Amino acid sequence: MRILLLANNVAGLISFRFEVVKAIIEQGHFITISAPFDKRMNELEAIGAKCVTTEIDRRSTNPVKDFMLICHYVNLIRKENQMWFCPIQSSPMFMEGWFADYMVYLKL
Repeated sequence: MRILLLANNVAGLISFRFEVVKAIIEQGHFITISAPFDKRMNELEAIGAKCVTTEIDRRSTNPVKDFMLICHYVNLIRKENQMWFCPIQSSPMFMEGWFADYMVYLKL
């Protein structure tokens, strides 16, 4: 299965979800991680995850920026042919949860 993990920072992902990501990869699934650039991304790539740099303004109240982020996620899902995606940290979770509800409607 192809899984897309959406995170707002790599440090939190490595600190709290590294073992989960590693176990999923060991079971034979392919994981793409979308997060802002961090020098620790190579730790995730070393266990077999693919990392995609995504610019996220964690404190944004600008709907245009949020819409552009949604468009980025749509393009990423289409490009990577993802079957399942999961927001794993709180900051982008509201928008990604909304997006998940409407993915079926949009027929992505």
